[in-house]
Amino acid sequence: MSKLLVRIFLLVLFTIVPLGLYNYSQDYYGVFKKELSNRYNEPNVRFLKIQHLIDNPTRYKTVLFGSSRAGKILAYKHDSTAYNMYYSEGVPAEFMEDLTLLLDQGVSIKKVYIALDEFSFMINPEKHKDQLLRMRYEPDLINQTASYIQFLIDPPKLGLSKYSIPTDFDVFKSGNPLHFEVDTLIERNKNDHIISSKFKSPKKYYNIRIDKSCEELERIIKLCQQNDVQIQLFFNPVYINTYVQYGFDLIAEIKSELASKTEFTDFSGPSNITMNPYFFYESNHYRYMIGDSIWMHLSGQRESTFAKPVNSVNIGEILAKEKALWPN
Repeated sequence: MSKLLVRIFLLVLFTIVPLGLYNYSQDYYGVFKKELSNRYNEPNVRFLKIQHLIDNPTRYKTVLFGSSRAGKILAYKHDSTAYNMYYSEGVPAEFMEDLTLLLDQGVSIKKVYIALDEFSFMINPEKHKDQLLRMRYEPDLINQTASYIQFLIDPPKLGLSKYSIPTDFDVFKSGNPLHFEVDTLIERNKNDHIISSKFKSPKKYYNIRIDKSCEELERIIKLCQQNDVQIQLFFNPVYINTYVQYGFDLIAEIKSELASKTEFTDFSGPSNITMNPYFFYESNHYRYMIGDSIWMHLSGQRESTFAKPVNSVNIGEILAKEKALWPN
């Protein structure tokens, strides 16, 4: 028995401890040192943002939930009490979890925006549970400790860089990813950007869970009503090749089902914005200028030309107009 214990001790000493020290020093997900400037990989912003909001319960009044597509909405630029709570592949079930936790922890949220995508109705949130990039921060000591241990014993990430140009993740102020140099390069090379091959191979999701996602959104709405929180839903715009790959019938089913439950603003679908690569970084993410237009419209400061108010009464008309513009 004593030999077994010695072997276990030596195993921990010479494998687990060095691995933990390495992961702490590299801090690939940004959760230990919180050094979030000039990064070439994406930290776990969901973990960090929940922790930040709980630690500062009265700093923000408005919270915008969404996937990384919504990260380019610089709400804080227009309202210093607004925070962008986007994170990678964020979906309604996770927004519900996070909003419930934040309200239970006494965060003084008065208004919520929910940014939706086509994959909001496709991704199974269970697949995110064990992904360290998307793990949620837990305020209780036991779960929090377990989370940090998982970050420490994760296989080391060697030479993994997601970005060619570094990004500042402004978690502790606006919540946005800041990489304005990318936009500067686009402006210098507009034609090369527009004809780039990165617009020709959009990412596609295959799982369909429309009913479940709509039920989750209904629960979010009910939670907001119970806590006297205003809520506004909207669809992010996405480059047309990404959008139409799902076919009109599936998109129509998603929007019809949601419209039967609640009203929303639709920035997606064929338009002079979504059909022009200039307004996107690649086939999935719109640029800051589009994020500004979305925010100004939603906050009532300036009407957007590509926003459509949608409800159970006008959804048929909206979809008929969209189908007429659908690319062949």
